[in-house]
Amino acid sequence: MNPLSTEYYLEKCVQGERIVRCPNCQRINVGQVAPKYFYCSDCFIEMKLHDDQISFFELDENGELACLDDIFYT
Repeated sequence: MNPLSTEYYLEKCVQGERIVRCPNCQRINVGQVAPKYFYCSDCFIEMKLHDDQISFFELDENGELACLDDIFYT
């Protein structure tokens, strides 16, 4: 997978204050788990919406969130 720009993720996947399409798998099974936190039930990625960026996380074996931003951004 090639890393993509922040603008791409925001343009294709965000509408207003919500992530409506998963930037990782491009599916629409994204739910809100907390204010500005979203979860894709297809690829199991958690996302946090900032003003101009989306941060990506996954649960590690200890149940803690591990940041995946270095994989997604150039």
